[in-house]
Amino acid sequence: MSKAMQIGRPHPSTHSILVDDVWKKPNGGRLKLNTNESLDEVNNVTGLGWVLRDDEGRFLACKGMCVTGCYGVKEVEAVCIREALSWLKGTGMGDVDVETDSQLVYFALCQNFFNSAFGFIIYDVKEVASMINDVHFYFAKQSANRAAILLLGRPFLCQVAGSGLMPLLLSLLIVFLMI
Repeated sequence: MSKAMQIGRPHPSTHSILVDDVWKKPNGGRLKLNTNESLDEVNNVTGLGWVLRDDEGRFLACKGMCVTGCYGVKEVEAVCIREALSWLKGTGMGDVDVETDSQLVYFALCQNFFNSAFGFIIYDVKEVASMINDVHFYFAKQSANRAAILLLGRPFLCQVAGSGLMPLLLSLLIVFLMI
């Protein structure tokens, strides 16, 4: 099985990223993984979460986790993608489009040279992605990432989700709100 990692590139004629304001299904046979993070400086906790859907837009899974401490936004966004990919790798699934609402992380994933702590996290993301079949990275506006935002858009959800897979009722609520 060949492994491939691609970065969704800006449109060549405009040199800008073409994105939509609403979530779109991935191409047939592919999965879509949306990530989100939440920083709660008052309680010194960072929440990481992701939602996985199939090519029909059906909810497959979501996961949330808490990390003690608050870190830089770009580092947290990159770590969230790395953790989501590590989780996905453990499921054995692949052929996935990973969407981030961070242009900074997206463009860092497009680069090959890193000379910072953030760069080493990006390197880790790429390393994990290389172990999963056919991973593509894309930038998406925050408005197109509604399910992941609902997952960790509030600090209290981080504490509910902190122990692993989301409880069934909360998962169903997220699915209902995505419709």
